[in-house]
Amino acid sequence: MKKLMDGNEAGAWAARLAKVKVVPNFPVTPQTELIETLAKWKVDGLFKGDFLDVESEHSVGSAAIASSATGVRTFTASSSQGLLLMHEVLYVASGMRLPIVMINVSRGLSAPITLWDDHNDILDQRDSGWMIFFTENNQEVIDLTLQAFKIAENHKVLLPCFVNLDGFVLSYTREPVQIPNQKAVDKSLQLDLKRFHFFVKNVIEREKIKFNASQPLPDDETPLKTFSLTIDQKDIIKLDSNLPQSGKEQYNQGE
Repeated sequence: MKKLMDGNEAGAWAARLAKVKVVPNFPVTPQTELIETLAKWKVDGLFKGDFLDVESEHSVGSAAIASSATGVRTFTASSSQGLLLMHEVLYVASGMRLPIVMINVSRGLSAPITLWDDHNDILDQRDSGWMIFFTENNQEVIDLTLQAFKIAENHKVLLPCFVNLDGFVLSYTREPVQIPNQKAVDKSLQLDLKRFHFFVKNVIEREKIKFNASQPLPDDETPLKTFSLTIDQKDIIKLDSNLPQSGKEQYNQGE
């Protein structure tokens, strides 16, 4: 299906087609319409994921990290000063190898304020450990965002990814965009998400992971346990070569 849409709507369509489960968000110009489109779809029942309004972009990044760490597909978007406020937690996402996908709608940075297109916001994130894709038109916004999920969730990659589009130039300009078929997207993205879940499961089940649980309460009360989790770096590095063949066969069979 081909539809006339701006870059913000194209980004929202990509998130919808990817069937993301969690969207932490905080609106900021010129990204606002992307979030508003997802919010409208949520109200209309067209978007089934959880739409989380939080108090700042720093909280957006924190919520995205927590969501992705549970193994669910996570998406968000930001721009300009909002992305800078999120900067601190971006290193946590890449350090934990979480396949978050974020659209950045580039806008110039202060001072005192600007509403023009500028790449300084995304270039500030160059060394944060995130992959960065730059889009030339609105078709690439939807295509590269879907590819970002495919790449980020691959068990040989497992890194967060930015998809960058020019604020105002693309975000508010309507162009003909071909919307991919939902069944084709489901088939393309399903396999790598299973690999991600399998990766997390095997990391947790490794013998060298240490759990320290507190003593349970008396039998007549609800048990309360706390635990800490330690994973040796070498276990993660060697994990790919140690994946059991049975797991790989399951992937090949699409189970």
